[in-house]
Amino acid sequence: MRYLALAMSLDGNLADAGRIDAALESLRRSGRRALLVTARRLGELTAVCPRLERFDCVIAENGAVLHWPARRESLSLCGLFRSPS
Repeated sequence: MRYLALAMSLDGNLADAGRIDAALESLRRSGRRALLVTARRLGELTAVCPRLERFDCVIAENGAVLHWPARRESLSLCGLFRSPS
């Protein structure tokens, strides 16, 4: 089985380490995708992780926001999935 992506949490893991490991660069070079998952607000992330472009996608705010750093594009999922009345 070949994994195509690695989703990792910033909170309590990468943030505590104070740096993003060289393994992340190796992962991207191998053609796999790197996803950052965090409960933090998107606007606050750069203080903890200034190089978001290392990730293909950032899932922020407990899954409520998707952000693609390379495209500088974000999508708020809030309100997209409403239960039928």
